[in-house]
Amino acid sequence: MSVSVATTAPSTISTMAAGEPGALRSVALPGQRIVRAEAILISVPFESGGVPPWSFGGAPRTQFDTLFVRLETDAGMVGWGEAFSRGEDRGLKMLIETRVLPLIVGRRACEIAKIKFDLEFQLQNFGRVGPIMYGISAVDVALWDLAAKSAGLPLVDLLGGPFADRIGVYASLMRYGNCPDVEKATRRAVDLGYRHVKLHEVTVPEIRAAVEAAGTDAVVMLDTNCPWSVTEALRYDRELAPLDLLWLEEPIWPPEDFRGLAIVRATGRHRIAAGENAGSLHDFVAMIDAGAIDIAQPDVAKTGGVTELMKI
Repeated sequence: MSVSVATTAPSTISTMAAGEPGALRSVALPGQRIVRAEAILISVPFESGGVPPWSFGGAPRTQFDTLFVRLETDAGMVGWGEAFSRGEDRGLKMLIETRVLPLIVGRRACEIAKIKFDLEFQLQNFGRVGPIMYGISAVDVALWDLAAKSAGLPLVDLLGGPFADRIGVYASLMRYGNCPDVEKATRRAVDLGYRHVKLHEVTVPEIRAAVEAAGTDAVVMLDTNCPWSVTEALRYDRELAPLDLLWLEEPIWPPEDFRGLAIVRATGRHRIAAGENAGSLHDFVAMIDAGAIDIAQPDVAKTGGVTELMKI
């Protein structure tokens, strides 16, 4: 499904000049208005790398769904954004098509911040975190994509220019739930050249097996996806201390219990990372004010796109 409208003429968007953080430049957007908006769901085959297919909710999976938003202007220019998605997200696609996209068709493509504000305000009753924000995030990214393309520049240059020409990356493994498979996956990541490996295990033997498999070749981080109470998290924190993990990510449920997370951070032995379940700058302010985190992890496909990410 797509939404479309006919309209007119050029406009400009003010952005940061390349290499000059804080300076502004005007970028012409030849397609002044958005005339077509659609959500596109793509199923991507999942290669497990020699270990059993990933299980989500108990059902073996052999593919991921990826949801894109495509915006087209009256000049034929196309911008792309991605919404956070996982699993068979036909429901998310329908929500974005029926609630988010009709509100942006006919809008001027240069009004990135205004469009984001209006979407959040008009759709606030659908929640400030979750699927609606995923859709708003995708729209915002697509609008920035249009701005960068119209300027003939990489997006980084519109945001003030790069501060480095290289960045480190890490391998993010699935949750395997047994020592042989997590060892195999860890060694494969190291053999591919990764020097940082993130686990999603929740039991000590598997975590220890990964650390031993990595040896001195890679540093290991642990993302538990919010499984424990504060008491349980502190117990695991003590058990995991000898493994010298780089950080412990989202150890408690619910993820918005920032006071509880602050207790784990203050009492425990690990750096605490969190933020993938946040929906806006305000969530990060609350986390930091609570003393809950050492490492902030905003997700551009969840927290309001490039516009909100720059605020964070």
